[in-house]
Amino acid sequence: MTQKFGEAFIKVKKINSKIKKLTREKSFQILISDFSSIVKIPKSVIENETRQIISRNFDYKNKKILKLNSLKNFLKNLFFSLSLSILIILTFLFRKKRIKKKKVELIIDGALKYSEAFHFNELTKNFKNVGFLSKRKFLNNKNITYFDHRFFFITTNEFSFYTRLRLVCFVVYLFYISALNSRNYYFIFFEIIYKLMKYDFIFKSLISKYYIQSKLYDTSILKNYLFKKNGGKITSCTQKNLLEVGLSSFIFTDIFFSIGKNTGYLLKKLDGDCKKIFPVGSLFMEADWFKKKKDLKNIEKTDLLILGINTILRHYKLHITSAFDRNYYKFIEWIAIFSKKFSNLNIVIKHHANFPQDPKEIEIIKNTNIKLQVENQSINGSYANAFKSKVLCSFGSTMIFELLGHNVPGYFIDPNYENQQFFELLPQSKKWRIKNYKEFEKKILHAIKSKKLEIKNKNLYCFNSQNVSKRIAKFLKDY
Repeated sequence: MTQKFGEAFIKVKKINSKIKKLTREKSFQILISDFSSIVKIPKSVIENETRQIISRNFDYKNKKILKLNSLKNFLKNLFFSLSLSILIILTFLFRKKRIKKKKVELIIDGALKYSEAFHFNELTKNFKNVGFLSKRKFLNNKNITYFDHRFFFITTNEFSFYTRLRLVCFVVYLFYISALNSRNYYFIFFEIIYKLMKYDFIFKSLISKYYIQSKLYDTSILKNYLFKKNGGKITSCTQKNLLEVGLSSFIFTDIFFSIGKNTGYLLKKLDGDCKKIFPVGSLFMEADWFKKKKDLKNIEKTDLLILGINTILRHYKLHITSAFDRNYYKFIEWIAIFSKKFSNLNIVIKHHANFPQDPKEIEIIKNTNIKLQVENQSINGSYANAFKSKVLCSFGSTMIFELLGHNVPGYFIDPNYENQQFFELLPQSKKWRIKNYKEFEKKILHAIKSKKLEIKNKNLYCFNSQNVSKRIAKFLKDY
């Protein structure tokens, strides 16, 4: 039976094909081949890293690659050329002959603040020694070695004088090729060179069997290569979000720890390489709900909780089809209509703590009894709000799946089933997607009035998340 795909998926696949075709052009191939030869890294690695960078910078709304053909960015090339050349030349002066090495069992990457670090707190307890890539010591566990790579990776790598000289020549040539083709290749190769120097230093300093990160869109085939070149065995990534088609292309990781049975399959369809998907539950729910005390004193009971998504901050990635804007604000309009019709119900829109104001959304809910909450009022974050609500709904929050897996009913408001970017290859979501207002009103009222709404096959949405870290640790050690 032939699998049918939605319009959003088909558009992204076509864009991925164009990205592949672009990187096969003569100018790109010259740069990729030259760089591969200089740093002695397989051409396929540099080529796929290039595709991943381009994909991350693709603006689906305006159908263009950000930075590549911009005159403003092109004029910055000379500045970048001089800066990057000076940067590489400086490494001649400060080069150290040897890097001090330390062996650890697991390297954790991507925690830039305490809340992100805490999500890995339980996982660190399952290993004798852990290398934490962080500029600050967020956790006090004695088995953690914090590795601050700021200011050091540039001057402490082991590239030979000849390699550095060739890199300087490459940067000069990069400017020439950019000028010749009226393109800004710098944003690609500056990132590659930066990442190469940074992670070459890191993975030569911390020798580890396992590597894990939480941001899907920050995976990198170049990081994976450098990790394994220096003795690493397995790279992995946890599922933080539903796999949106606009964010899931060219993803490279050995293991993807999904929240539910079928929630990671899209990775295998969008031109990346994921060797195995293993469902474990939500690492974030484990940390913020199950491993913290239940802080509910400031959380009021709600009849309907709307879980927000960062539409404004990620607009250019969500706007794959023309239906996005129209349907997102139709979703808000339905809630406003529902609130006015059933004014006795307690309805709250809970946005992420970093969500900026959306003037259009505020205008729609004006003169309703809907409350708008942005700042968290519990150490448990939005999970506290969710567990004190009778029913949830959202345009595309991962928390709907997380809570369905823990017996809390929730619906995706999906006018005309056009909100495809969130639900591709997730057939289990169909039961919880609402396509029109009449259905919305009926199902939400039923859920509010029902004492218990039966949720079958909960593992399809999210595994019980009390012991996610133990599952991850056991899998890595047994793999």
